[in-house]
Amino acid sequence: MTVQMGRVLAVVAGTVLCVGFAAISASAATPSGVTIHVRHGDDRPGQRHRLYGYVFSRDSKRCAEDRHVHVYRQRGKRPDFRSDEIIARDLFAHKDGRRYKWRLLFPNERIKVGKRYYARISKESGCERDRSRTIRIKR
Repeated sequence: MTVQMGRVLAVVAGTVLCVGFAAISASAATPSGVTIHVRHGDDRPGQRHRLYGYVFSRDSKRCAEDRHVHVYRQRGKRPDFRSDEIIARDLFAHKDGRRYKWRLLFPNERIKVGKRYYARISKESGCERDRSRTIRIKR
């Protein structure tokens, strides 16, 4: 092997490594999270229970703003979005001060006292998926 051929191989190997590392870093999804909270109907007379929460991420402009949030009623002992009942699917997180808030605008007839609910955000381009803790609606 000549010296010139060795240099060409070194340049090619270096280029392949750089492209490989760039692909790995580009595919790494930004961590994201979602929370769920309840405002009980007895806080305000005549009001039903309302669900709301927040979406957060280190890259909030890309991974929190206008992020799709889905709310589920948990059927079993553990959350499983494939078998749990979907309560709302087209909720979006909007900027509320310094945070991105989602909420059910209209009290949903399907929100029942004693049942468990959780929120979920799906994986989107460059942003991780997440599921909130499960909450139980109290009287």
